[in-house]
Amino acid sequence: MTASPSRLAGFIDAMIDIGQTGQIFGTHGIGKTATFFSHIAEAHPGTELVYVPAANLTPDDLLVNAPVREDGEFVLRQLVMSQLRPGKPFVLLIDDSQQAAETIQSQLMQVACNWTLGEYDLRALGCVGVFLTDNESLAETSARRSDLAILDRMVTVRVTANDTAWRETLAARHRDWDLTAFFAVWSSLGPELRELLSPRTMDHVLALAREEFPLRWALPLVNGERLRLADKRVDRTAEILGRLADALGVRNPATVPDPVRRVLRAALRNRWSVLLQGPPGCGKTEVVRETIRAGSAATRCTFRCR
Repeated sequence: MTASPSRLAGFIDAMIDIGQTGQIFGTHGIGKTATFFSHIAEAHPGTELVYVPAANLTPDDLLVNAPVREDGEFVLRQLVMSQLRPGKPFVLLIDDSQQAAETIQSQLMQVACNWTLGEYDLRALGCVGVFLTDNESLAETSARRSDLAILDRMVTVRVTANDTAWRETLAARHRDWDLTAFFAVWSSLGPELRELLSPRTMDHVLALAREEFPLRWALPLVNGERLRLADKRVDRTAEILGRLADALGVRNPATVPDPVRRVLRAALRNRWSVLLQGPPGCGKTEVVRETIRAGSAATRCTFRCR
C-alpha cells in the first residue's frame, strides 16, 4: 500500500496546480526542505527543483542589472540558470527567505510576488512553482513582512514535524530496522522536547546508533555547550537517549576508544559533515589530515575544525 502524502506535500501540489506562491513556516530540522527534494522528484517527474539558500545571499547575488563575474553573467541568473535543463519545467525554492539581508528583501519579493527576476519572466523560463520556507523565530529573521500588498500574493501555511514525511524517509533509509518503537519514543514526548529533538537530530541519532557511538553526540552544540533535553528544568537527556537506544536494540556507550579518529573514519565511510572543536594547537587539523591520508582517496566528506 502506498503511503498517503504528507500535508506539506499536498500543499506543494496544490500551489503548483493553481500557480500561486507558497510560503511555509516551521521550526528547523522538521524536513521542510527535504520534503521538496523528495516530493518533487517523486510526484513531478521531469520537473527540476531550483534551490536558492537565501540566508547565504549577498546584495550582489540579486543585482541582476550589474555584472559581477568576469564572463559578464549575473550571479543570480547563474544561481538559477545553472540548475535548469533546456525544455524542463522547474520549481523555485527560496530557503530561509527572511534571513536574507534587508537590502535584498525587495528583490526576493519581486521573485515571490511577480515570478520575475529582473527582466526575466520565470514562467517563460519554465517555472511552475515558487515557494519560500522560513523559521518563525524572531531571532532567526532579518525581515518581518507586514505589507498586505505583498502578503496577499502568497498562500501561507504553518507546518510541524507531523506534516512532513520524515518518518517514512528514515524508515526507507533504515529498512533493516523496525523503527516503530523508535518513533513512538519521540511521539511520547511533550511539544518542547519534540522541538529540541528535531527529526534532523533523530536522523543523526540513527546514524550514530549504527556506528555504536554515544547517542548524545547527535545533539547539537549551542554556544559551545551540548544541547540538553530538559523538561521543566529537569535534564532528561540520558533517559530519553536511553529509551531511543532500547527501542533500536543497541548500546548507548558513554564514550568509545580513540573517539576523534573513529568519528573521522565513520565520516569518510558515510559522507558525514563533522565539526571538530578544541583549543588552538591541540592537533585537530593534523588528526584530520592523517585520517584522510589513511582512508580512501575516492571518499568525500566535509570537516570543519574550530
